[in-house]
Amino acid sequence: MGIHVNLRPSVLALFVFVSFLLLSTTHAQDRLPMSPEQRQEIDLFFELRAQANEAFQKEREKLGQEAFLESIDKNQQRFDSELGQVRLTLIDNQIIEKVVPSHSEKAYVIVDKNKVDHLSEHLLKIYVPRQHIDGGSSRTDGERGRDVVLVWTDGNKKVDHYDEYKRPKMWSLDWWKTYAKATYKKPKKNDVYFGLFSASVQVAFAAGISGANILLDPSKSFNYMPLAMNALFGSVIGVYSQTYVNWVYRGGTKADSPTKIRMKQIAKSSVVSALYAYTLVMATQGGFESMSFLTLSGIQNHLHVWSNMFFNNMAKVEFAQWAKVLEKKRADTKELEIRIPFTETVWKTGFKKRQMNYQIYSYTPVNALRTADLIGVSFAGVPIGKLMLWFSVPFTKY
Repeated sequence: MGIHVNLRPSVLALFVFVSFLLLSTTHAQDRLPMSPEQRQEIDLFFELRAQANEAFQKEREKLGQEAFLESIDKNQQRFDSELGQVRLTLIDNQIIEKVVPSHSEKAYVIVDKNKVDHLSEHLLKIYVPRQHIDGGSSRTDGERGRDVVLVWTDGNKKVDHYDEYKRPKMWSLDWWKTYAKATYKKPKKNDVYFGLFSASVQVAFAAGISGANILLDPSKSFNYMPLAMNALFGSVIGVYSQTYVNWVYRGGTKADSPTKIRMKQIAKSSVVSALYAYTLVMATQGGFESMSFLTLSGIQNHLHVWSNMFFNNMAKVEFAQWAKVLEKKRADTKELEIRIPFTETVWKTGFKKRQMNYQIYSYTPVNALRTADLIGVSFAGVPIGKLMLWFSVPFTKY
């Protein structure tokens, strides 16, 4: 029993997946009665399930019901044997079992039809697509994702019927639709509030950087563009922070080296960084003409942006790995609460700890350094902003 902590998405996914959101639906094969062979196969899975349930029951008695449910929410209830693996998860606040036989890459998900609706949005539009895209992190063949078979039971005892959802072919239209659903998280009201909070924090940092630039070099004027850019990017990424995290920090399989996974994350993060960096440099250097490859200054500006993107995203991705660890353990799903000093009052922020970990604690410091580099913070001709950004890479790694 323990925590086991994933597609090879192209950077193009950022530009493609949103267009499919309104069109995407998850289709199962026509509902069919089981053949004798299929029922026999399912019976084998129930043998594995019976072994797992005995272990889970002992854990429930040990922890108590409330703590047991919390451990399920944190992906801590998992049973492994030579027959395969069983993991408990929550769908619509109901416990379901995912059975992965040792001889198959399919995920058999056992669902009680009396507790979970067969049209459950959580089950069909979130869980199944994520199994197609993010499932199979333990695979060693380099493939990502699993086919899903929903095994519907009546009273969690008798098999009623099954629905099979096969992974779409890589890069097909259905694959992009599935990728979109596995990545996108519709923002709620608190996400909008968090976006405004995130923008406020980043604007404050940007104002401090522009002010420091004047203090170090009084000949310069206060630069308002970093404030505007951070207000825009901070609010948008803040509102869609979970979608951003799902896309950028998607992991790999056991066949992928940590370096390969990091490089994918850096490449995807660089897409957003490029929009920020090029817009800010062009706004402060003279528009599109300042980026012309026909002039020496234009080439220098491109090199300036590219180096900024490289070091910024190296540091940002590395600095966020601690947040990724907490995400895998689901130790960051609760609401952030702040105790008011010298009182018994606890302020419930409405923000998830995951949002704070990624967007505020991990992203904001490195974002401040890249902004300092982009607007040329310097003292006595020494590019302080650039040097600080460069040194942030070994600092965050070691």
